[in-house]
Amino acid sequence: MLDTITVAMSTTEELSEEIKRLQSELDETSRQKIQAAEYGLAVLEEKQQLQQQCEELEALYDTTRHELDCAKEVRDKNRTDLCAYGDQLPHLESRLLVRG
Repeated sequence: MLDTITVAMSTTEELSEEIKRLQSELDETSRQKIQAAEYGLAVLEEKQQLQQQCEELEALYDTTRHELDCAKEVRDKNRTDLCAYGDQLPHLESRLLVRG
């Protein structure tokens, strides 16, 4: 009967150690899951910030592109006007010389 009690105590101690080991593993796994979730949230926040920055840069690009196109139109119109004025200049000079 003493042997049975010793075996039972030994088995109880082994089971108690196994419970402690399993609880420790469970705690570690839970900690890792929480850490992974926190990392995932940080990645999502960074992604949102990068998307916002990208949208702002695209809007700035579109605005700048439009301004450049407008400036080119003004430049081309000024060139055309200047060429037309340059073509008329000899006629204006001859008129002034005739009157003078």
